[in-house]
Amino acid sequence: MELMKSNVQLNSAAIKMANCSRVDCLVLDWFNPPSIENLPFVPEVILIADCVWVEHLVDPLMNTVHLLCGDATTVIITYQRRGRATHELFWKRLQGIFSEIVEVDTKDSCGLDKPE
Repeated sequence: MELMKSNVQLNSAAIKMANCSRVDCLVLDWFNPPSIENLPFVPEVILIADCVWVEHLVDPLMNTVHLLCGDATTVIITYQRRGRATHELFWKRLQGIFSEIVEVDTKDSCGLDKPE
């Protein structure tokens, strides 16, 4: 959490230039997510980083994302594919929740590769 908050501080100039008025870093319990009514705002963007690694966590994660999304929420997910079953379940759940999904291969699009 401290690294996320530090990252927000380090990028404060870019955040202001993007006309973003608020950035919140929150810890969410996927097995006991808050209802959208209990949040002081509806998220415009949800960033999920490296949270898909074992199959039994896919459903709680996707249920939480689905609960927190408003009609105009953009969800950005970055992850490293670790297992076929987990990856397939993850994509199946994404397709069941979202009408538009854009897959970006970071190696091809911007030269980023997974760590060795």
